[in-house]
Amino acid sequence: MVDANWNSAFEYWKEGASKFPINSQAEFNAALGQFNKAIRQRESFARGYGWKAYSYAISVVDGWKLPRSEGSMKPDQVMKKAVELADHAVSLDDTDYDNYWARAYVRLHSGDQSGAAADFDRARQLNFGNRDLLVENADERVYAGDHDRAIEFVERALAVPDWHRWTLAWAYYFKGRTDPVYYDFALRQIEQLCEQPGGGRCPAETLIVVAATYAQKAHLATSKSKRDDLQARAEKACKAFCKFRRSWTQKNFKKCNPFQRKEDRDHLYDGLKKAKFP
Repeated sequence: MVDANWNSAFEYWKEGASKFPINSQAEFNAALGQFNKAIRQRESFARGYGWKAYSYAISVVDGWKLPRSEGSMKPDQVMKKAVELADHAVSLDDTDYDNYWARAYVRLHSGDQSGAAADFDRARQLNFGNRDLLVENADERVYAGDHDRAIEFVERALAVPDWHRWTLAWAYYFKGRTDPVYYDFALRQIEQLCEQPGGGRCPAETLIVVAATYAQKAHLATSKSKRDDLQARAEKACKAFCKFRRSWTQKNFKKCNPFQRKEDRDHLYDGLKKAKFP
């Protein structure tokens, strides 16, 4: 149950987590202090224990000193305590990927390679799309000698989401009004979007940019054969879009587009007109 104490604990944890990556002893002390506050605020706040465990582990791995308030411990004792804290975090909330992630790091650097691998697998199951998690899992795979899997994880983390490419193409189209080279940039993004593994066919919305871009390039072409080819591509994209969106009209499209600059609005509608949109 989320209550005022939980919310306060979360804020303490968030403040501590914001200190990472740690660049100074002062930052380390401040972060650990926030995790302790989170735990004192609510003893059942799992992430407080998970990140305290992580902090203990990096104190050994990266060479930070634990404050005197944490007691006097040798490195092996610190790692043993880190494991206990990480186990407690998972026991408090085994539905939070973050707790498995913290324990995976602790297990990895305390010599429990198989346990670390299992925790990373569980963390990814609970939050498949987290890029930082994928990269840290890749780091674990490197230590395990599984270099192919490590590369796979990092490449997956580096992949640009489809809709990011669509928005970039959208922006490039409007830049093309003053510099036509951006039309090619727009088309390149759409091509990469459609060719990405799992991307399937181009989403219908991208066909608006494709059609308008080809139409604008056709208008600028210096040879008839090039102009005809580009215009044919524009009209083909237009027809494909209209097939998917049979009730779409420029009139309705114009009503709901909040362009602030008249030149942007005119540039888009000019491209749609040239591509023969209804």
